[in-house]
Amino acid sequence: MNHELKARLNRVRERLQPFGENPPPPDPLTLSIWETGAQLAAMTETERAAQAAELGISIENLLKMQREIQKSKY
Repeated sequence: MNHELKARLNRVRERLQPFGENPPPPDPLTLSIWETGAQLAAMTETERAAQAAELGISIENLLKMQREIQKSKY
């Protein structure tokens, strides 16, 4: 069983190897999400309130969205 586990781990490692040092560039959707996060981070409180109202969500939800985007980037 130990041998089987090592073999599985080695197969996983081999599949991940191409992404090791040179991960693929982000896709357009990811870039757009990151851009939205940067825009949210740069907003003033007044701009955030207006954006939240436009989206029909609370400011707290808008801030949560900003935090989640920032976490996904790193």
